[in-house]
Amino acid sequence: ILTGLFGLANSTDPGTSDKQIMAWLFVTGLGMGATMMPLFTSALKTLKAADVARGSTLLNVTQQVASATGIATISVVLTNAMKSGDILAGSDKLPNVDGGLTAAQLAAGSHTDQGRGLVEALNVSAAGLQKGFQDLADAFQTSYWVAFTALFITLIPVFFLPRKREVSHLLDDEDGESTDAVPVVMH
Repeated sequence: ILTGLFGLANSTDPGTSDKQIMAWLFVTGLGMGATMMPLFTSALKTLKAADVARGSTLLNVTQQVASATGIATISVVLTNAMKSGDILAGSDKLPNVDGGLTAAQLAAGSHTDQGRGLVEALNVSAAGLQKGFQDLADAFQTSYWVAFTALFITLIPVFFLPRKREVSHLLDDEDGESTDAVPVVMH
């Protein structure tokens, strides 16, 4: 995951190809796949069979809350980075635009009909739009570095986790009896 995020953070340029970005996202996805299932398996194997349902639910809720929190945080970082530039002249007088637009915000929407209309209405030059794309790329780079840093910081407590091998309790039944008993067939 860190390798993919590092690649994304260093690939933020308006001229970066979609294939290069998809390749880094693929590496990030491989890292997530390679860590999530072993993490869940390690956590659940120490539970008795009767506790697996509650443990699985707790892990899923924790994952969902952490994912939502992470997405919200990165969204706020990206939005603030996009708003950090100078307001384009005249954009504060546009209808339905509160406070005006930065070059990055204009560039982000310039591929739509409404965005092209705003580019024409504000009489933004090609150089001004290119600056907006660079500002937008810088905003994404900032958000990727924040995600990279947050993930890297989570590795610190990982090094303090105990390294002993846990005994699996998934085959234990609730009473602690052996699971070698023959099942009873009922009609």
